[in-house]
Parts: sequence; structure tokens; C-alpha cells
Amino acid sequence: MLLPHVLRTCLDKRLDRQDAQGQHVQLAEDPKFDAEERTLFISATTDIFSELEIAEGQPVGVTWNGRKLGDLDSVRSRGTTLVVRNVRSPRGLRGGAFLKLQTSDDFTSFQRRSRAVARILEGRSQIRNLIGCFDPQNATSPQNTGSDVSDEDLSCYELNEDQAGAFKHLWKFGPVGLLQGPPGTGKTLFIASLVHYALTRAHLRNVLVLSQSHEAVNTAAERILQVSERLGGAIDPLRVGQHAKISPALRKYHARAIQDRYRELFRAGIKERVSAASGRLGLDRQYVAEALEIEAVFGSLVRHIDLCESDIAAGIDADVITAAKDRLGSLMDVWQMALKERDIEDAGNPRDVLGEMREDLAARQSVYDVDARRRLLRVLQLANEWSSVLGIRGRSLEELLARSRNLLCGTCVGIGRPGIQLERNAFDLVIIDEAARCTPSELAVGMQSARRILLVGDHRQLPPLFDHELLKAIGPRLSIGLQI
Repeated sequence: MLLPHVLRTCLDKRLDRQDAQGQHVQLAEDPKFDAEERTLFISATTDIFSELEIAEGQPVGVTWNGRKLGDLDSVRSRGTTLVVRNVRSPRGLRGGAFLKLQTSDDFTSFQRRSRAVARILEGRSQIRNLIGCFDPQNATSPQNTGSDVSDEDLSCYELNEDQAGAFKHLWKFGPVGLLQGPPGTGKTLFIASLVHYALTRAHLRNVLVLSQSHEAVNTAAERILQVSERLGGAIDPLRVGQHAKISPALRKYHARAIQDRYRELFRAGIKERVSAASGRLGLDRQYVAEALEIEAVFGSLVRHIDLCESDIAAGIDADVITAAKDRLGSLMDVWQMALKERDIEDAGNPRDVLGEMREDLAARQSVYDVDARRRLLRVLQLANEWSSVLGIRGRSLEELLARSRNLLCGTCVGIGRPGIQLERNAFDLVIIDEAARCTPSELAVGMQSARRILLVGDHRQLPPLFDHELLKAIGPRLSIGLQI
């Protein structure tokens, strides 16, 4: 295996340079150009969106022959149909040509892989001499990294004789294991059984399951959950990646869904917690319940309106002012709707209306303790602020989940996103499915944090990279230049 040499080549940034420049798309036929809208409609030979990761609102540039052609309209583009906006002229573009799709993440991905390769070559990975495990000139022998596994331990997984033998060997020896098998030989069942055993029988702290494609990650993760549901055991997964690329069965394990559940649980508990505190303030529960509703709806709206008006008044940046005005208009529409739904007359300034609502509630409930009302208002505002914080999509929560969950699943490159802080984490076991389809640098992203590694795949399938002789032979026919 030539992995050490290839990794060093990657470190020199020669082999992966093409990969860092974006994804290639071949035109199936001549494109259609709308000159009035400056929009180009393209039919591609393959569905690029199954693998292309585009974050919400992220611009994607389309280039042809080294020059910018336009911007991908990711909303209108689907499957093999690409819509390109802001096109000046597609003159000379014909069927069979190759385009490149480039995002800011392309370079970020390249950096992740470069750092992972450097970390392994410099001996800073969890397995210090990891590169030696792949060097045919190295005399390193397998180590005893696990205990013996009995037939009784494996009986519940319904593995055949070959699978059970491989399981026992790979569990006992390491730190790097290779599992090879063509499609249909039960590799996914093997992965699911190994993960379940590692977390529930061997009590490993955490396991990382990766693959080159989202589809393979989804398949492996779903099978792990099926085994866990059938046999029991505390498996707490986190599915990392873009929400749209995750199968419906796994979306509830995505960071966004977990965050939403935390927020809803917090909101559901606000009324109970505040009501419990009302006794100490000497306030009636009915008054507290109505006050909570007023602050949750109208108080929250007034706070956001105040923020927009502050941005407009500051006048620091024209773009900020424009965005604040747009936001303020939307908030005022919501304000009017909220008043109408509750048959409340619009008296003008939202702050004045909110103040009148508070005074009216206090009069109806005969609450005259101004100090108790003020303290309750502060408690309600803090509760609403915490609820808002839980609604912010940020890296910190994803990092917390990555450290607290015992099973992480994602693509080889996607798992290296900043929120996961992969280089700061260590995994007792890292399993990489479809390893033969991964480039060495993609493998490095997950392997750098592994105490034990299992590479799963079929070396007889098409490789992720082609040698120079093949490129020289077919390159001219496909208009592919050889650049090293």
C-alpha cells in the first residue's frame, strides 16, 4: 500500500490541488441561454447535488476554462438541471464541456485535509506511528488491542461464520484493521454489530462512523439504530452534515433537531418554573400565567423592534440600515396581526401599548405590589432571553453534542467542520466505510483522532484517483488536461 508516499504528496499540495478547486460537471447537451434574464439552463450528465454540500445562502460560482461564467441558482437547480445566473455570455459553450462549481468551503475542506495529513506525518495523531501501519517497509506487527470475543457474545448479531471470524480477529488486533468484501457480503451489518458491541458490551467511550458519501453514512447509521432497537443498549447518536442530505429517519439526531427539542422543552417548562416562583413574590398564579403570555408575544416583539430602531438610528452602515428597515417592517406586520388576534386596539407606539397591557392586567387581577411586578417582569425577560439563545444556530452547541454523544456519524470531510473540533477530540474507535473510494487526505481527517481504526470497503471498486498513464490515455478524448 502506497499510503505513506501518497500522504506526503498530498502534504506538498500537488495531488489534491484539483480536488481543492471544486467539483466538475459535464454538460449532457448544449445549454439554453436566456439573454434577457442573463440566465443559463444546463443539463448535466450526472446528479451533482447528491454529493455537493451547499450551506443555506452560500454562493456557488460556476467557472469554465478558468473564467467565471456566473453564479449557481441553488434554489432553482435540481438533479441534473443547473440554473446559472448573472451570465454575461456563454459563447462557445457546448455539450460535453466541463464546468467547475466552487464554494468558499472548497478551500476550507482542502485546509482540513491538509492539516489532518500534516498531523499524521508529524506524529501528532492519536496513534503516534499511524503512518507506519501503512508502510510496506515497516516491520510493525499487529498489537493485542482487545479481549477475546466468544461465540456467545456474537450470537445475537446473527453473523455468518466468516463475519464472526473477522469480528473476533479485528476486535483483538489493531490498532488498524482492514475489512474487505464486495457488495452484498454484509459489511453494513458487520459495522452495525461492531458499533453496538463496542458501545454496549465493551463500553467504549465513543465511536466515529464515516464514509465518503452521505448515502453510505445514512445506511450505516440506520442499520446501527436498528440493531440497537432490537438488542437494546445506550447508543446516543449525532448525525453531522447538512440537514437536507440526511435521511428522514436520522434527522432527529441532527444538531438542529436536538437544539429545537431542547428549546421546546425549555419553553414548556418556563410556565411551571415561573409559577412556582410566583408564590415567593406573593402573586396570583393566574396573573403570572397571563403576564407570561404577554411578555412571550408582545414583550419579545417590542425588544426586537427596539433593536431595529437602534440600528437605524446609529446610521453606521448603509447595508445595516437597509436590513434593519426590512426587519422592522416585518416585525410591525407581526405586531399588527398579534393585536388583531386578541382584539386589542392599536394605540400607536408599541412600547406604550405594551405598558398599557401590563397596567390593564394588574388592574384586572388586583395586583398593586409594584416591586413584585417589577421582579416578575425581570424573571420573565430572562426566561425569554434564554429561549432566544437556545434558538441561535452556533458551533458551540454542536461541539458540546460532539463531546457528549457516544456515536458520531458523518462524511469524511464534513466531520472536520469547525464546530466538531475533531482535532481536539479522541475516539476510541473510528470506522470508515467505502474506504476505497476515499482519497488518502479524506481518510486522514477521521484517522487523526482515532485510537483504533477499521477501514471497510472493496479495493476492486473504482479508485478515487487515477494514475497518470490512464489520464494520458483518456484525457484528450475527455478534454481533461494533466496538471501536477
